[in-house]
Amino acid sequence: AAIALEDADDWMAAISFGRKRGFGPFRRMQPDEKRMAKELSAFARSGFSFELARRVLDMSVEDTDAVLAEKLAG
Repeated sequence: AAIALEDADDWMAAISFGRKRGFGPFRRMQPDEKRMAKELSAFARSGFSFELARRVLDMSVEDTDAVLAEKLAG
């Protein structure tokens, strides 16, 4: 249970990090390969795994809104 809870906190932290930095679904323009590499690097420097960073970067705004709303409700 502790591992699952830790993963949930990492998931929310990664989404929050992406929102603060304007990455993934929160970016204003279509990224090129160089921009995607910079975003992945920023996630890695902040301690997030590659898989978690990719999940956030590949999300839509609607997906992030749903995850955040679920977290607030629960």
